[in-house]
Amino acid sequence: MSKKIAIRTDTNEIIATGHVMRCLTIAGELRTLGCEVIFVSSDEMIRPYTDHDGFDVHILDSDYSDKEAETDNLISFLKKENINTLFVDSYSVTEKYFLDLKNAGMHVMYMDDLCKCAYPVDAVVNYCPAAVSLGYEIIYPKETKLYLGPAFIPLREQFRQGLRSTGDGLMITAGGSDSLGLADIMIEGILDDRGLGYSDCIPGRIHLLAGRYYEPGDAVKKAVKDGSVILHQSVDNVAQIMKDCRAAISSAGTTLFELSAVGVVTASYVFVDNQMTDAMYFDREGLMPYIGDFRVSSGRCMERIIDFLYDINGMSATERKAKSNALTELIDGEGAGRIAKALMEL
Repeated sequence: MSKKIAIRTDTNEIIATGHVMRCLTIAGELRTLGCEVIFVSSDEMIRPYTDHDGFDVHILDSDYSDKEAETDNLISFLKKENINTLFVDSYSVTEKYFLDLKNAGMHVMYMDDLCKCAYPVDAVVNYCPAAVSLGYEIIYPKETKLYLGPAFIPLREQFRQGLRSTGDGLMITAGGSDSLGLADIMIEGILDDRGLGYSDCIPGRIHLLAGRYYEPGDAVKKAVKDGSVILHQSVDNVAQIMKDCRAAISSAGTTLFELSAVGVVTASYVFVDNQMTDAMYFDREGLMPYIGDFRVSSGRCMERIIDFLYDINGMSATERKAKSNALTELIDGEGAGRIAKALMEL
């Protein structure tokens, strides 16, 4: 009988799609290893993603932000399915939540991006390159297995095919749903800057990468209509889109590692606290400049974006290639497989 593993995560108009996407990548590696995988989620909003990749999903009909209220239902389901290994990717967890799972005999691996406290779990993953210096080994007990650093970056298969940036476009991302309307701010600022002249900076068009729950604002609608922006919404060929770009402006998170794999010269920004670690690491290492926190000052962020675009325009082909190569050397593409094997051994 093959091992059965459950993956507990959510996605909606508030939660970034990066959570479910990295979980699907890990699930794919588990399936390759002969493991049976079932997703568990609060509501039906995850189903388009799991259906697309052919995974079963159990819906708890619960409040995604109140994990403690779901434990009885969750544990009952897991025991019914003879599952005792669970992978959890959520910021709404608590110590009690994990303790209840542990007391029920569950072996749990947690995607802990924040290192705020020692949760009672069997294993922890944080693939940010800076994770090794955040103090996990100090706050977590020795029996907790720690999988930290870029060796565990769960890259999707399309980013392991050796595609490299060769195009002239500019890619912009603002999260899966862009609840703050950042795409409109950035695109309007770039296209309307009288001193810049967009075509003088990036010869190709702007490629806006957006998630399933994104609703474009007026500036984006106008730019799409006049052809200066191509909207890629809920698409599968992300690596190919990145390949067609010479530069990107992206929120910090998993997308930065995908851009690195393709070698796209990128500037990052943040709009939630958990993005800061990745943004600071890439900036500190001279890999991707950090242009700021849109919650603090969108005007200052836009100034830095314009500066970044001028810098890109002034780079020689040799300089761009060197920066691109530095990014591609960061990742070996085997992270999801390593996580999957560790899960199988819990």
